[in-house]
Amino acid sequence: MTTYPRRSPLQAIRVFCVECQGDSFQGVSECADTACPFHPYRHGTALSKGGHRPIGTIKRYCHEYCQGGVIVGSYEVKDCGGDKAALGPCPVFPFRLGMNPNISEETREKHRQRVLHLDPLGLNLSQNSLNHTPFDAPESTERGAG
Repeated sequence: MTTYPRRSPLQAIRVFCVECQGDSFQGVSECADTACPFHPYRHGTALSKGGHRPIGTIKRYCHEYCQGGVIVGSYEVKDCGGDKAALGPCPVFPFRLGMNPNISEETREKHRQRVLHLDPLGLNLSQNSLNHTPFDAPESTERGAG
């Protein structure tokens, strides 16, 4: 089993692109393959105008472009060995299923629970916040006529 260094999804895409360009950083900068899903992330930086989803991009790449450009199903991607023949281990392999392996299941569950306790307006509906609603008016501080 191949071990992979701990990288962020953006770092993994950057390493992938450098390897794709024959270990040439200049080749990455000059890459003209705008059809490649990694092209916007090739410098290892987040997109500036929203739509920043590097893990989703890796998952899409693995489904649509890996295996010689043949669209593959979830089983093929899941069973992928992560090796690129003579090129060695694939840098984006750990993210191929659309999840970040650097995040523990415990942290994922905490995030899920936090999201489940939000109403559609983004207000926290957890047990701690149910005792007080942000719309309760404070006690009247006006003085009576006298």
